This record gives sequence, C-alpha cells and structure tokens, in this order.
Amino acid sequence: MQKFDEKLQDVLQLVAENSQNNQPVLCIFDLDSTLFNVTKRSQEIVRALSDNKDFCKSFPKEAQLLQSITVHHDEWGIKDAVLRLGIRNANAQKAIKKYWSHYFFSNEFLTYDVPYPGAPEFVSDLHQRGAEIVYLTGRDQNHMKEGTIESLTHWKFPIQIENSKLLMKPDKDIKDHEYKKDAIENLLEYRPKLTFDSTWLFENEPANISAIESKFPELKVVFMDSVHSGREDSPTHLPSLKMKFHK
Repeated sequence: MQKFDEKLQDVLQLVAENSQNNQPVLCIFDLDSTLFNVTKRSQEIVRALSDNKDFCKSFPKEAQLLQSITVHHDEWGIKDAVLRLGIRNANAQKAIKKYWSHYFFSNEFLTYDVPYPGAPEFVSDLHQRGAEIVYLTGRDQNHMKEGTIESLTHWKFPIQIENSKLLMKPDKDIKDHEYKKDAIENLLEYRPKLTFDSTWLFENEPANISAIESKFPELKVVFMDSVHSGREDSPTHLPSLKMKFHK
C-alpha cells in the first residue's frame, strides 16, 4: 500500500530519479491551510478575547458568547463562526475582527496550528530523497518568524538544515500574490540547472496560484483544497489534495 496520496507519487518518483542523476528538484510549500490546519488558531484567539477586560466591559453579552465559539475546518477566517453565535452588533463584530487579525498574524497563537495528516512525513521524505524544500509563506518575518520556525521544528518538518529554506514577507502590507510571484522568480533565477519540470508548488489560495501561473505557466502546481479567501474559484485543472497527504 502506498503511503501517500497517489497524486504525490509523481513528485516522489521525480525526486528519486533526479537525485540519481544529480539533477535538482525544488518543492515549494505554502504554510497556512496548505501544510497546516489553522482552524484552532482562529478559534483560540477569539476565545481569548472573551476574557479581555475592555471587550467584556463594552460587549458583555458578546463576550459570554465567544467563550463557546467553534470555527469549522472549512471556514476561512472567523466571520461565519461569529454570525453562527448570533452576534449581530456591528461594533462588536468590528472589535472581534480587529483582535483576531492582530493575533492571527503574530507569533502568539501559532502553537495551535496542526499539520494536515501526512504533511511532515511527505516533506521530510522529499528532503531525504534530495529535494530542496522552500517554505514560501505570506506570513511576515517581523511578527511571525520565531513562531513559524518553532512550529516547523516542533512538527519535525525539515527546517534550518541543508536544502531547506523559509521565505517570509519583509513587510506585512505586501500582497501575498505579488510577493510569492517575485520570490519564485528569484528562486529560479539563482538555480540555473533547475527546470519547470522539476519545480513543484503546493498552495491553497487560488488567487496566488492564478498570479503565479500567469507568469510561470509551466510550473507544476498541486492545489490544497482546504479553505481559501474566495477571491477566485478553486482551480479545476490541477491535481488537488483534500486536507491530507496520506492516502
């Protein structure tokens, strides 16, 4: 029985063959909602707000409701979860979103992220076979680098070792799709022996995939069909994974 999803066998075989021929393979992974399920991060951030003194004073009813908030694994952000609780006060909604946004894009709650089944094993397998692993994330290095490295290390992803690299935005205000498109261009520019046939991208956000494919149409892409912003429809022309790397 194969250990990983059959869509991933081509990647594993390519890495093995190229290693034997001393040819490089680059595997690029997004983090949030591609390697990691971030649902509990969102949930715990909002539950923490229920103990915030200022919020409790301004919105006592809403604070009590937030103690039992549940964010579903197929929800992007917290809007649906908040509405499901019956919170309709616009000012309370605004305060909740502001608090969530601040802490979601910070180190504090990254310990609640959990890898999708098989993710650490698959990335480690690629690395052991000779692939270069690049984590290309929209997280910004000023607010999330320490927690990101700790999380990758804790879950035994190859990080801070040879043939592994973490790329993060230098400024949180840079658009993810622009940052990732430029980062991939830089990665390919400094690896002249690398071809599109041996460069793979794993990503969950259709808007990012669309921007990257427009510039690099030959790049091999695997779509993580988990959750996304909804700015663009999920791609139907790509191999996809449904929130797991195992079969």
